[in-house]
Formats: sequence, structure tokens, C-alpha cells
Amino acid sequence: MGIGLGIRYEHSLLPHLSATGGFSHTIGKASDEDIWMITVGIEMGARYYPFHKDQQGFFLGTAFGLNFLEYVGNDAPGKSDAEDNGGEVYQLALQTGYRWELTKKQGMELSLGYIHLFNPIGLVIGNPKEHLADGLQVSVSFKRLF
Repeated sequence: MGIGLGIRYEHSLLPHLSATGGFSHTIGKASDEDIWMITVGIEMGARYYPFHKDQQGFFLGTAFGLNFLEYVGNDAPGKSDAEDNGGEVYQLALQTGYRWELTKKQGMELSLGYIHLFNPIGLVIGNPKEHLADGLQVSVSFKRLF
């Protein structure tokens, strides 16, 4: 569980389809008791709006991302060796939600998603599943529309 701040750009490709890309920074508690993590991530994805052509209303989305991790805390892996207490982990996310305009320049989005974390090439110290967990993501976002 954690809290984050990010910036995302969404651009319409076709009437019902858009591409997304973004950067994020998150601070949160890992699945172990005394391990905290700090992440910086990049992601890209796509969204499908089945009922509207203008990136409004109900949507289905997917995203692929890369997160750079740093573990902190008394039980953090690599605590005895400061160079080995982080790594990278990939994420694949599925998301559904609803987006609407509040004014001509501001919007709001409510979404629910599932994030699957994986590490195909062993870049995270130890087993990432020891410290990180797949799970649900609930999001409330306020948007600035350009």
C-alpha cells in the first residue's frame, strides 16, 4: 500500500482508442513488515472508450511499465551493502473506469485496476514476490485538459 504522484499524457489515435504514457513516483509499504520502498516509474498503454468518441465515459485500458525500486527500512534487502538495495520490476496493468469533464479545462477519473508485477531477468535483489505483491489499484484522478 502506498501513495504516489504522477503525470500522464493521453492522445486520441482513433475515435474510440487512445494512447497513454506517463511518469510516476510512489512511496509505500512493501508486503513485508518493516520494508518500505520508493519507486520511480515509466509506463505506456492504451485505452478503449466503447461508448464515446471523445475520451469520455466508460473505458477499458491496459498499460506496461518499468519501475525502479529502492528499499528502505530495518529489514530491507541489501541493507548491509548500500549498492544492492534496489532494482527494477516490470508491471502489466488492466484497468477499467469512468472519466468525465467537470469544466472545459478540468476533468475527473475514477478507476479500478489490477497490476501484475514480474521480473523476467532477475534484476531485483532476491525474489520480488518476497517484498512486492500483485494487487488491485484504486485511483481517483483530477485532470487538466488541454
